[in-house]
Amino acid sequence: MEKERLFKIFSQYHPVSEAFKMFMETALVQEDGIKGHKLLSVGEVPANCWFMIKGSARVYMDTPSQQTTIWYWHTDQMIYSHSGFCTQTPSEENIELLEDSVFFSLAYTAIPKLIKLFPWFYKIESRLKELHQQDLLEQSVDLKTLDAEQRFAKLFRRFPALMNTNFKKDIASYLGMDPDTLNRLRGKK
Repeated sequence: MEKERLFKIFSQYHPVSEAFKMFMETALVQEDGIKGHKLLSVGEVPANCWFMIKGSARVYMDTPSQQTTIWYWHTDQMIYSHSGFCTQTPSEENIELLEDSVFFSLAYTAIPKLIKLFPWFYKIESRLKELHQQDLLEQSVDLKTLDAEQRFAKLFRRFPALMNTNFKKDIASYLGMDPDTLNRLRGKK
C-alpha cells in the first residue's frame, strides 16, 4: 500500500510501468525508525537514499561549539546525503529522525541497475533532485533577504508541526537566529 503512494509520487514526473513496480518491490526495503535514530553519521559513506512515508528528519553538521541544522526532510520526500551520496564519499553531515518514522530505503548499488533497466527513471531521480535544489536555493535566499520574523512565519506556514517534533535550538539554527529570538517570535503567534 505504501509503495503505491510512492509510485504515485514518481508518476507525477514520468509514468511508471508494472515491470518497474515489480523491480521496486524487491529493491525497496520498508523500515521503521524511532525518534533520534541516525540514518547517517558524519564519516559514513551513504549506502542508501530513503523515501519518507511518515515522519520527518533533520540534516545537521557538528561544529566545535554547536550542532547546526541545515535541512529538514518531511513525508513524501526523498532523503539523501547532500555530501557524499552521489559521489559515494564520506558524508560531512548527520541525518537524524525527528519522530518515529516509516520510510523505504533504496541502496545506492541498486540505482545503476534501476536506470539500466528503466532509463526513464533517471528523469524521476533528476526531477526529485532538482526540486530539492530549488528548495535549498530558496532557503539560502531567504536567509539573506528575509528578516527573522519572515523566516519564522514562512517555515511554519510550510511545516506547522515542526515545533512539536524538533528542539527549538535546532529550529533556530536552521533559521539563522538565536534561540531567544525564536522564543520571542513564538510568543507573538
